Amino acid sequence: MTSVVCTTPTSIQMCANLASVTINAPTTGNIIVTSQVHLWIDHTTGTTDGAWIRHALAPTDCGAPFGAVGCAMEIHSSVGTAGLVNMNCMTETVYQVTIPGSQTFYLNGSMFSGASANDRAAEWVTVAVFYPS
Repeated sequence: MTSVVCTTPTSIQMCANLASVTINAPTTGNIIVTSQVHLWIDHTTGTTDGAWIRHALAPTDCGAPFGAVGCAMEIHSSVGTAGLVNMNCMTETVYQVTIPGSQTFYLNGSMFSGASANDRAAEWVTVAVFYPS
């Protein structure tokens, strides 16, 4: 098992790499990567705000928020102006290990609508655990 914790607010206005974890798989099996992320979303009436968090194999992979494994959240445009709205996202991804060795996984996040400079991940934790076959 390996993990990383961060409490430094990071902008998710555009694609951002929030964390990386590297784990060694000594044999075939599965690696389960789990992340919990506390988000601050700057919401104003009339704007739909949408953010998503996902695991990836590259620190710049923020593609396809819908249909991909991850956590998506949205604040509808009809919701009143609220300043920074606290949101919580949790995501878990299973990766199959067919070739033993070291693998790095990334926690990435971005806004997919209503992005502003104040939208950010406030703190998060990512854990990777190897389970042999």
